[in-house]
Amino acid sequence: MLKLWAFVVVYIVANSHQWGLLTTKQQQNLTQMVTQSARINETASLDPIVAASTSLSNVAIPVPLAGYQPLTLPVKGAIAIDQTTGTVLFEQTADTQLPIASLTKLVTALVILSNHHLDDVVTIPTLPTYQAADARMGLLPGDHFSISQLVSALLIPSANDAADALAIYHSGSLDAFSQAQNAKLKLWGVPTTHLANASGLSDDNNYSTARDLSKIANLALINPTIRGVVSQSNLTIANQEGHVYQLTTTNQLLSFKDFHGIKTGYTLAAGQCYIGLVAINGHEVITVVLGAQDRFGNTKTMTDWIKNNWQWL
Repeated sequence: MLKLWAFVVVYIVANSHQWGLLTTKQQQNLTQMVTQSARINETASLDPIVAASTSLSNVAIPVPLAGYQPLTLPVKGAIAIDQTTGTVLFEQTADTQLPIASLTKLVTALVILSNHHLDDVVTIPTLPTYQAADARMGLLPGDHFSISQLVSALLIPSANDAADALAIYHSGSLDAFSQAQNAKLKLWGVPTTHLANASGLSDDNNYSTARDLSKIANLALINPTIRGVVSQSNLTIANQEGHVYQLTTTNQLLSFKDFHGIKTGYTLAAGQCYIGLVAINGHEVITVVLGAQDRFGNTKTMTDWIKNNWQWL
C-alpha cells in the first residue's frame, strides 16, 4: 500500500503544473522521500535470489518534459520502465497477454540459478527433436557441461537444446519444469504470465504481457550472472569432453554503446520480441516490444523518444 501511495504522489505532482513550481532541491527531496520507501518495501517482498543492496541515497525520478509528445509503435505490446524507480516511461497495450517465444528463457535461467551452483555439472540427456531452423548448440547426450556454460548458451545464442537440458536436469522432465517456472512466477507476483516450456519454442499456453516481462527482466538483471551473460556478444566454451562451442548473440543492439542486454525471441505466432537494457542520460531503462516486425528498430524509436521527452531529477 505504501508503494502504491508513494508512486501516486510522484505521478500526480510530476504530471501537473505544481511540479514546475518546486525548486530543484524540493523536487529532489520529494523524489527521494517517496521512491526510497517504495523501493525498500518492494525489495523486502522479493524472492531471496533477487534481493539487492541498492544505494537509495541519491535516487532520481524521471519526469516528462514540457511539450511531451505521444508515440505509437507498430507492435502488439510494449513498455519502457526506469529500472531504479519502476516509473513507466512508455506503454502501449502493455497488459495484453501475448506469446513471448524465447523471452521465456529468462525465467528458465532464474529458476536454474536459484537452485543450482554455477559449477554444477549437467549430463546432457536425450533431448527432443528440433526443426532445422530452431536455434541450438547441437548438444550430444552423455556430454557434460557446467550450469554456467549452459546458461550462457541459453541466453547468448538462445539455444533451445540448452534450455531443455537444464529443464530436465532440474525437474526430471519438461512438464515438471514448467510447473517450477509457474510456481516462481506466482511467488514473484506476475500472475498474468504462464509458461508451458523452458525454451519458448512452442507458443501453446506460453504467454506473458509487456508489463510482466519488464518485471521479469528487472529480476533477471538483479542477478549478476544473468546481467553479465546478456551483455556479451560472443563467448567460447568447451565442455568436459573437449568439444568447443562458439556462442554468438542474437541481440543486434549490443553493437550500440548504450545497449547492454538482454534477450530476443521469435516464433511465427509471437513475431519478433525483444527485451532491452539501455542507458539514457546515465539511467538504466528496461524496454519490451512484443509482436513486432522490426524489434530493434522499434526499440531504437522508443529509446530515442524517451531521450527527447523525459528528464531525471
